[in-house]
Amino acid sequence: GIVINNRYNDSGNNKRHSSKLSGAQISILADNIMPSFSFDEKFNGDARKDPIAIFEINNAKYGILAPEIDFWYQLLVIVSLACAASAIIGAIAYKFIIPSRQSNFTFSLIAVFGVLFPIIVSVPYILIHSFQLENLQIIFAAGVPCFVTLLRLVETLYGFSPKGVEETLSNFMLYYGAPIECVFDAKAPRKATGLDKLLGVQHFLLSYIQLSVVLSIMGLYFEKTAPYPDPENIYEGGFLQSCFSRERLITNFIFAYYFQCSLTACTGGLASYVELVTGCKAIDVMKNPLMEATSPSDFWGKRWNLLVHGVLKRGCFKPVYSHVKHFKPVGKLIAGMTTFLVSGILHEWLLHIIYSTNHQGLVPGYGNNTAFFLWNGGLVCLESLFGGLAIFSILAKSLPRPLISLLVVMTALPVAHWFALDYAKMNFANHAQIGFPLIVRL
Repeated sequence: GIVINNRYNDSGNNKRHSSKLSGAQISILADNIMPSFSFDEKFNGDARKDPIAIFEINNAKYGILAPEIDFWYQLLVIVSLACAASAIIGAIAYKFIIPSRQSNFTFSLIAVFGVLFPIIVSVPYILIHSFQLENLQIIFAAGVPCFVTLLRLVETLYGFSPKGVEETLSNFMLYYGAPIECVFDAKAPRKATGLDKLLGVQHFLLSYIQLSVVLSIMGLYFEKTAPYPDPENIYEGGFLQSCFSRERLITNFIFAYYFQCSLTACTGGLASYVELVTGCKAIDVMKNPLMEATSPSDFWGKRWNLLVHGVLKRGCFKPVYSHVKHFKPVGKLIAGMTTFLVSGILHEWLLHIIYSTNHQGLVPGYGNNTAFFLWNGGLVCLESLFGGLAIFSILAKSLPRPLISLLVVMTALPVAHWFALDYAKMNFANHAQIGFPLIVRL
């Protein structure tokens, strides 16, 4: 039968209790996992070794690792500081950029790109060195609010902020400083109801569990094989053979699904945090793009990371289009491709932030992220040119939704390693999984 063993400390002595059930053997180990609420632990990779529970399946022994609470404490502190810096930048923009952008656009332009941009770009590096950060997920989190703020500065410069945001200084600072964008009505942020807050917590907990399962599967799947071939020989056998090999497609899908689950869990947790702390309704950031997208534009424009989509639209697409709209046949295409180019460049900057703490001599493949986003920008442009053809309408009506979503994903999946490879090289998932319960083979 099953033997459940519970071990705990009693006055310094280990004691073990067991009971008989049926099935596999399970040991539950009640060790001290209380957090210290400090930055003493650097979490440079997942070093957890002692499982809180052990079980056997088909003579194979597995353990469940407890999440590190200090990881979440550090993550929340760093995100809060980055958001506080963004809120201060927002206050400066409100006092100096908004009043002068129409009367003296040149001054506003110089102030944004010559003063405020360098300040906000420096924030992640200041946080990294001040707290001596080494965990890649926490370092990444230090850069994301600044990524968003750069685009918000441009949308402020051109007057494309969402409605209600510029009504008051407090509205504007909330918009700049909240880690997840709040929903604004005509004059003020929309209040989150009790049901909104409850559903937000429920959504986060479910996505947290889902990501824990995905990370466990990834760990077991990649246990004995590297997720990608040697970067020096990534195109060994030819470009097409490399991109369309079964192993590459499976690996790319696993990483794509990991990124989706990670964004869903992290943004869901931050959205719930915003609603509970501020009382304001937060936007939904992820809408299951890998499983429900019906086209490339639906994937990128209505389902994948709507926080970044919104600031890219208002902080890049609309300003660029305002300059090229007189080129009526191609104006939107130019603005669209420029937006994907800027997205790629900003993601390259996030890579630079992550690799700035690298002591192994690893160098990211600068340009790969940009190539990935330009590829997808090209797909969106092709859809805008040819998506109205009758053949696509017929397919949309006749094919089942899951198959349509699979076809959409397959347009980008062969080159998804252009984005994922540099994260895999640094073992990014290994750093991120520290905050989640994990099933490992013992």
